[in-house]
Parts: sequence; C-alpha cells; structure tokens
Amino acid sequence: MDRSRNRTDRQYPSERAVAPIIGVTLLIGITVILAAVVGAVVLGLGVGPADAPRATLSFDVVGDEVVVIHEGGAELSTEEIVIRDTDGTEYELDSDLVTGEQTTVVDAGGDPLDLNTTDVDRLTVVWRGADDEQVLATFRP
Repeated sequence: MDRSRNRTDRQYPSERAVAPIIGVTLLIGITVILAAVVGAVVLGLGVGPADAPRATLSFDVVGDEVVVIHEGGAELSTEEIVIRDTDGTEYELDSDLVTGEQTTVVDAGGDPLDLNTTDVDRLTVVWRGADDEQVLATFRP
C-alpha cells in the first residue's frame, strides 16, 4: 500500500500546491484592496464636498449692532458668506473680511442688524460653495 501512495504523489505533485497558491494570492489581493479603501477614507480622497475656507471669526456687539471680526485665515467674500438666525432669516456682511478687519452684519437692505429691534437667539456664519454649505462660526448674543 505504501507503494501505491508514493506512486500517486509522484504522478501529480503539482496539483497539491495549486490550492495554497490560489489562497495566498486571494489573501494578498484582499489585503491590498482593503488597504486602498482604508487609505482613501482616512485621507478623504475624492469624497465629500468642496472644502470651505478656513478662518477664525469672533463676534462683538457694538452699541446694538453685531460685528464680525476676522482673526486669521482665508479671506471671506460677501458673495460666499451668509448669516442666518434660528428662524432662517438671512443677513449679509457689510464688506469682505480680511485678517485683522471687522465688518457689520446687515440685512438685505444694507441696514445694520439692530439687536434691540430684532429678536435673535443665534447667528450662524455659513459659507456657500457651488454644491454645499458649511458653518464657519456661531454667535449667541
């Protein structure tokens, strides 16, 4: 009996190594694909909306008006920025914001937002991109 087993092993020696080679190849392939997916998610490649400009904003109340102060980061254009209150009412900035400058929050008519005549719980500075919006800062008077 031992002779017949040895003869079978000698006739088809390459068939015994096929399954392990296929298994190792599949494991390597799966590992490479998994690493690529994890890398893409971690690095954020090709995923998500356009990046909003990074800027540090603070707020101040001067008299009855709300002033936005640009403390650092990218320049903010009035065309890209809208200020919203909790009711959804939209306001604008009086002028573009550059580091070290400040501007007043105004209504659609260009009049400064008056905290005495307007009931505002919260103001949110929103950047509007081509396809999305992102909140840059929030102020609670």
